[in-house]
Amino acid sequence: MRRELPVPTGFRLDEVTGINNAGQITGHGSGPTGNDEDPYDMNPGLLRSADTAAAPTPLRPVGGNYEYYRPRAIDESGRVVGHHWYTRAMRETPLLWTAPYAEPSYVPLPAGSTSGTFEDISPRTRVSVGAATTCNPPEDTVVRAQYWTGGGPMRVLPGLTPTGYSAAYAAYAVGDDDRVGGVALDAAGVAHPVVWTCAGRQAYEPVATARREARPAKAP
Repeated sequence: MRRELPVPTGFRLDEVTGINNAGQITGHGSGPTGNDEDPYDMNPGLLRSADTAAAPTPLRPVGGNYEYYRPRAIDESGRVVGHHWYTRAMRETPLLWTAPYAEPSYVPLPAGSTSGTFEDISPRTRVSVGAATTCNPPEDTVVRAQYWTGGGPMRVLPGLTPTGYSAAYAAYAVGDDDRVGGVALDAAGVAHPVVWTCAGRQAYEPVATARREARPAKAP
């Protein structure tokens, strides 16, 4: 072990999620609000500098009242991606934090999606990937790998079958060469680890429609 990561006074560290070559580290934790009228824990993202003596900075907003902020990755320029999780509505929204990290930007979801996350950002090309969820109550829930260039609309990646969803859980990783790693279901509903090459050429904007797609089987 090379370094023990301190936490702000009164906080606990829940998870470390990303690091860049500058030594900046992202993660998230929780701690008391100190407000008797709002006793719920704060649930912020945390950002650490390369200075080993420096305390981590809680990213804003700090959460609370069923709200969690979850940074997932940081690129070489210090851009942080993650998501806001509102547990009472079971809804996630992809986020981007940039210096000086005052407030995040809420990134619009693909058309027709009701929830979404960012799981990774490329080191230098600003491409972020994650998962977009579409709920068609009461029984249909589909998840597609989503792709964002750092500007413009959110897009999704194709699945293994013409009507399938690049799905199961998420796109987990992206490189500067535009390769994206994740999970996709085949026509039988079996999950496979996959890599999309030239992902930006494959990504497309979905069209919101009332047509119901076949529900994919659960991944093993």
